[in-house]
Amino acid sequence: ACRTNLPGLFAAGEDAGGTHGANRLGGNGVANSTVFGEIAGEVMADEAAGAAPAGFDEERAGTDAAAARAALGEGASPYPIRTALKEVMWEKAGLIRDGKGLAGALSEIADLAARADLARAPGDRNYNLAWQNILDVRNQLKIAELIVRAALERDESRGSHYRTDCPEMHDDGRYNIFLRKGGDGVHLERRPVRFTRITPQEEGAPPVTFTD
Repeated sequence: ACRTNLPGLFAAGEDAGGTHGANRLGGNGVANSTVFGEIAGEVMADEAAGAAPAGFDEERAGTDAAAARAALGEGASPYPIRTALKEVMWEKAGLIRDGKGLAGALSEIADLAARADLARAPGDRNYNLAWQNILDVRNQLKIAELIVRAALERDESRGSHYRTDCPEMHDDGRYNIFLRKGGDGVHLERRPVRFTRITPQEEGAPPVTFTD
C-alpha cells in the first residue's frame, strides 16, 4: 500500500511507477496522485500511530547540511544547466528515442552534473531561489540519469515508449527495471513483473481473471 523498501518512506501515484505501466494515460496524473495519495496517507497515519520515534543520525544530517550550504557563494548560475537538461531529455529521451541518442544523453547529463557541482548562489539562505534551484537541478540530474539508463536497458518498444532502433515488443519483456546506488555507481537489475491482482491475457486465452 504505497510503501517503499525504506521504512517510513511512501510513494504515491506516478512516483511509484504509475498504475498503467508503459501506457501512461495523458491527463490522469492528478487523479492518480489524489487516489493513491489518500491511500498512502491513511496507511502512514495507521503506522505512525503505533510506531516508536525514529532515530536521528546527527552526523549524517550535519554532513548533508554542510554540502547544501557549500552551494552558497559566487559561481556559475544553475538556470542554464536546468534549461540544457530539459533540452537533452526532450530531444534524446522523449517518447521516441534510440540507443545512440540515449547514450549521448548520458554523456551530456554527466557533463551537466559536473557543471552543477560548481554552481553557486549569491546571498544567504533566506528565500534564496537560486540556491533552491541549484539543489533542485542536482536532484533532477540524478533522476534524469536513472530514467535514461532504464530506457537504454529496455531494448524494445512497449506501450507509449518507442525506440526506433528496437521497434518490436519482446515476448520476454514483462519485467521491471530496478536501479540502486552502489559504491561504484548505479546498479541496474531486471525483475519479472509480479502480477498480484490481474493475470495478463494471452492470445486465444480466456478473459483475464482477478486473483487474491
